[in-house]
Amino acid sequence: MHPTAIRADLLDFSADPGLDAPDSPAVRWRPDHWLLIDAQGHVLDYNTTFQSWVDKESEKHMADVRIGKAVPLQAFFSQAHHEEVATFLQHLFEGELRPDDTKRYKVSMGNRLINLWGDVANAAKKRPLFVVYCTDISWEKSLQTSFTHTHKMQALGRLSGSIAHDFNNILTGIIGFADILLTKFFPGDRAFTEIMQIKQNAYRGANLVRQLLSFSKHQPMEVRLLDPIHHLSEMIPLVERL
Repeated sequence: MHPTAIRADLLDFSADPGLDAPDSPAVRWRPDHWLLIDAQGHVLDYNTTFQSWVDKESEKHMADVRIGKAVPLQAFFSQAHHEEVATFLQHLFEGELRPDDTKRYKVSMGNRLINLWGDVANAAKKRPLFVVYCTDISWEKSLQTSFTHTHKMQALGRLSGSIAHDFNNILTGIIGFADILLTKFFPGDRAFTEIMQIKQNAYRGANLVRQLLSFSKHQPMEVRLLDPIHHLSEMIPLVERL
C-alpha cells in the first residue's frame, strides 16, 4: 500500500470538510509542488507534481519515502543549500515564517532554483505535520544573469569609449607629425613612402576608434561596400618586410 494511504488519516481534515486528503487525485495532481514532513524534518509524502522534478540522484530518496524510511528534507536539495533548508525548517517549526519571507528561502534542486514556503498541516494532532511548498523561480536566476551581463556590457562600453577617446588623441598627433614630415621629402623618396605607411596605419587606427565609439554609444555602424583588393594592397609593404 502506498504510504499516503496510511498517512492521510494523520491529517486533521475535520476542520475543513471541503479539503481533500493528500492521497486523492485532486491533491496529488494539483499544480503545486509539495512535500509532507514531520516535526523532525523527515519527508513523509509528496505529490506527483513534485515527483516530476526529481532527477535520478533523488529517485532513491523518493523510493525510501515510499517504503516509509526516514528521509530528511535536505536530501532533495543541493548540498550547498542544506543550511538554508535547516534554517527554513527551524522557522517553520517555530511558527516564525512571515508573509515577507515568501521569497527568502531559495535553494537549488538540480538545475532549478526553488523557493520554499510552508504551513502547518495538522496543528490539532499530537504528531504535528507540515506542508512544504516548492516554487520554481529559475526564471529569476536567468533574469539576474541577464541583468548582470547587461551591466557588464554597459561598463565595457564606457571603458571602450574612454580608451577610444585617448587613443584618438594619440593618433591625431601621429597623423599631424606625419604630415609635417611629408613636407620635407618628395614622393620618390623612400622615406616619403614609409611616412605614408605610418599615416595610412594611423588612419586605420582612427577607423577602429570610430567603431569603438559607435559600440560604446550603441550607435548603428555605417554599412558600406569595401574593395578587398584595395585594402589588401595597402598592406603589401608591411607584409613584404616580414
